Amino acid sequence: MTGTKPLFFIAAFFMLLAACKQEPEEAGSDPHTPQINPFTGVWRILGEEERFREFRIDGTGGDGLTAAAAFGNNFSFLVYAGQDVQTVPQSGVLLTLSGAAADGINLYSFKVNGSRITLSGGGETLTLERVRGSPAVLELYNSFLGEWTADWDLGEHGRSWSWKYRADGTAKTLHHEIKHQFENAYLTRGNVLVLFGDLRFGYNGLPVFAVFTRGGSDKITVTEQQTHISPAVWAYTRVDSAPWL
Repeated sequence: MTGTKPLFFIAAFFMLLAACKQEPEEAGSDPHTPQINPFTGVWRILGEEERFREFRIDGTGGDGLTAAAAFGNNFSFLVYAGQDVQTVPQSGVLLTLSGAAADGINLYSFKVNGSRITLSGGGETLTLERVRGSPAVLELYNSFLGEWTADWDLGEHGRSWSWKYRADGTAKTLHHEIKHQFENAYLTRGNVLVLFGDLRFGYNGLPVFAVFTRGGSDKITVTEQQTHISPAVWAYTRVDSAPWL
């Protein structure tokens, strides 16, 4: 039996070596950890008139008069909490869109405090108290999921961009010529795309609002309509892997 010991130690050495070896990260790989959304579930809106609101993992939500109500599809929502947040955000921005026009946007700052979330925006403050459910990663399904190269018609600082739209409601963005790579949040509702985040996508604390048309499975035209910053027209082309820094 003692003769097996050298073989054992040699095998153990190579197992340890393999475990310690790390492959180099591929250029342009995405280290993003899916964002856990703090709103998923059913909430009581505290106040004189008791109301309830549901946020679903597909990025839609609805209002009801009771917690047992059959909640409709009244709005879509996004959460933005800074650059590449990898845990459950405790503060940030909640944006909801009802309908298909910019005047259907409601924008709130939020703060989580245990089983309650305080929303402030539009001249009102709302307190939501959790009834059921828990924070979860969104599972969106839409035309934008995946990676794209895109040109826009505002070419002062260069026309070329990369986009990666994720199912958790976040979007990785690179403006090639000026080497700005950053994160945004997004939602879609019908043929509407709303983006909120960094630089022009959160300019003066306001979102980018756009309508889009598909040209088959690999082409999308996005036409912005906001007025607080110059609107752009984008030509998206789907790719297997967009260039990144």
